[in-house]
This record gives sequence, structure tokens and C-alpha cells, in this order.
Amino acid sequence: MSQHIFKVGMRCIYDNGEALIDTLDERNNVALVRDQHTGNLHTRAYHDLFPDDEQFHSESDTYY
Repeated sequence: MSQHIFKVGMRCIYDNGEALIDTLDERNNVALVRDQHTGNLHTRAYHDLFPDDEQFHSESDTYY
């Protein structure tokens, strides 16, 4: 289980780049996220998401 606390509308980082959390499913520990670049919805487990703050960014990050 992720040690991060997520809320609807929160910006996060996932394997495809940056997203907004659209829906949270606390029972199954998954979130429905909307990709910021494509607008597509994706489902990700909490442990695959990171809050969008400076500690999770680096100079070499490239999002497509």
C-alpha cells in the first residue's frame, strides 16, 4: 500500500507522465486518472502513483 495520501483533483505523476486524479476506489486501492497531455483516462494502483511535487521530479524527466 502506498504511503502517500491521494485526493480527487490532486495532480500526480504516473508511468505515462502527469495526471489529475478523477476518482478514488479506497476498497481496491486504485485511482482513475486523467492524463494531462492526452486527456485519456487510465486506472492505476495507488503504489503506481506519486504526488506531483518537486521530490519526484528530476532534470532528466521526459513526458510524451
